[in-house]
Amino acid sequence: MTYFNEKDSQISVDSLQAFGIDLSTRYARAGEMAEMLEFAELVAEQGHHPMVTSAFYDSKAYICTFGLVEDLDPLSDTGEAIKQCAIKAISQFEWDGTVYHGRQD
Repeated sequence: MTYFNEKDSQISVDSLQAFGIDLSTRYARAGEMAEMLEFAELVAEQGHHPMVTSAFYDSKAYICTFGLVEDLDPLSDTGEAIKQCAIKAISQFEWDGTVYHGRQD
């Protein structure tokens, strides 16, 4: 197995929970999971982890999306703080209908 074809799994799990946030990657890509783990840790360090329910990295589209608690406005101060965590950790993600390019390796 090469591990680098589009749909080849690189890790043995495609989902897990970190800091109470459900993390999943469509094709079990190691780099995507690493980015989401870093994001979850950054959010937890700020104490905003209860506001994020999930992060899903769509390996086919190369974009991460987030689930937020129902009453959180993504444009609020807390929403902005969470978005800044995503900018630090996630390469490409959608936030309130806009695609952002964050982490640059």
